[in-house]
Amino acid sequence: MTVQDTSLLAWKYMNESGKVSENRKRVYNIFYEHGNMTGAECAMYYKNIYKHASQSEVVRNRITELVQMQAVDEIGQRIDINTMMLAKIYGIVKDKMPIPYVKKTSKHILKLRRALENEIQTCADIAEKYSAMAAQEIRLRGIYD
Repeated sequence: MTVQDTSLLAWKYMNESGKVSENRKRVYNIFYEHGNMTGAECAMYYKNIYKHASQSEVVRNRITELVQMQAVDEIGQRIDINTMMLAKIYGIVKDKMPIPYVKKTSKHILKLRRALENEIQTCADIAEKYSAMAAQEIRLRGIYD
């Protein structure tokens, strides 16, 4: 499969799967149609194309989600002519398909924390058991030596 084939499949997945939010699709399509750009440039396209008074932070959050999905990636840096500051340049990942986005909610984090606490408690229980066994073995050696 060529890079162009993968890129086209990714574009179709993003637009037709029903698993990607409308705003993520819009941001992805801006990169697909207009090429590599900074987050601020993408926000300007978004505002002009979709006639939406979107804050650039909203667009940047969608870019972050697309990066986490491996659909878009940071490909470099350049001076932004509007702010005269160094800005990241993003572009579409063309050699692999995107992965599903997993939102890390407080419930998700709490569930992971509980699992970790359970694992730690299990390890502590095992350590206590082996410690007791070692103490008993030391006592028995003292009796029989």
